[in-house]
Amino acid sequence: MPPRKPHSKSRRGCIECKRRHTKVWSYQSLEFKLLTVFFQCDEQYPRCSTCSRLEIHCTWPNWKPRNGSTLPPSPADVSTPGLITSFNNISKSLRDHSEIQEDLAIDDLKLLHHFTTKTYATLDSVVSQQNIWRDSVIQIGFQHPFLLRGVLGISALHLATLNPDLSVNFAIQASNQYNRALLDFRNVLHNVGEENCVAVFAFSCITVVHAFAVAQVHQPQDPISDFLNCMRLVQGVVTVLKPHYSALWISELSPILGNGLKGGIGGEISEILHLKTLVKSLPDDDRGEIADTYLHAIDLLHTVLLESQIAGDTQSYLALLFSWPALLSPKFFSSLSMQEPVSLIIMAHFASILGHNKSFWWIKCWNKCIVNAVESRLSPDLLEWLVWPRQMCGDDAG
Repeated sequence: MPPRKPHSKSRRGCIECKRRHTKVWSYQSLEFKLLTVFFQCDEQYPRCSTCSRLEIHCTWPNWKPRNGSTLPPSPADVSTPGLITSFNNISKSLRDHSEIQEDLAIDDLKLLHHFTTKTYATLDSVVSQQNIWRDSVIQIGFQHPFLLRGVLGISALHLATLNPDLSVNFAIQASNQYNRALLDFRNVLHNVGEENCVAVFAFSCITVVHAFAVAQVHQPQDPISDFLNCMRLVQGVVTVLKPHYSALWISELSPILGNGLKGGIGGEISEILHLKTLVKSLPDDDRGEIADTYLHAIDLLHTVLLESQIAGDTQSYLALLFSWPALLSPKFFSSLSMQEPVSLIIMAHFASILGHNKSFWWIKCWNKCIVNAVESRLSPDLLEWLVWPRQMCGDDAG
């Protein structure tokens, strides 16, 4: 039997291996050398193989290694910021954590959580498109912070409506988030291309929601002007969409683009068509081109309401409704700006159908608000034209 090969016991192993009673042997035979790699401290500085395998800190005593160089002090002995990498070392947290990272923005995280669990489902009536706001828009927002800030602003407004006692605090958060988002968004608008058009389109939609939602927290001082501004923002979404339609159509937001009017829907809503009688009753001096503008707005509203009544699980009810302001002519907007009675009455018919679905918290107060505001601007002989809008709003609209 051949004599046993000599070996030497080393006391130079790392502190962690010593604590776990890992033997430190140096064998000359090949087979034991292999065992040394996997089961014993191999004295490889700065981290031995065993500690690397177990993913724990490798701490060394203050003596010279075999190559003659001096080992630096153990990380546990100096004030070096770092992360705790094992449950075994959880009680040995490093002294100075100030440089690890900044404090978490807890308020922002709360807003993001609320949006992805509650608010997202209030932005659309189609479940599959709700998920776009919860998932795709958030992912896009990580690349384009102005969009993410817009989302957080909507979430804050939603929380303000749900928590009256904290509404001021949430309203301030909403204002801060949205104002910062607008600053960045305006810079992006100067250079919209395929790389950011999806984020710009999504933020344009968020802007519409924000404009309507603010009225749920702060009572509008001039409801008609504010509502007109909301309608113009809807048209702004179309303006953003047109130059980049092909890129948007192949993006994550493409299902939202398919929410437009289909046409060819049969039926009749007499209360809307009856508005044509009002147009025809205009004095001869007031007819002409403006009359055609009114008639177009009435026909468009009739089509929108017909299609919204039969909107299924795959077509957005809200998107259909907003097709009306999106497709209105500039002349009708001009008439609304001057608060011409006929245009106001037509707008009141549109506003009265908003808020029927209570889950759309961000538009629910506008129906009564606009009908009452229009009523205050009409002469007594025209008030009969608000009977149907008041009925649509409920008995307490007057």
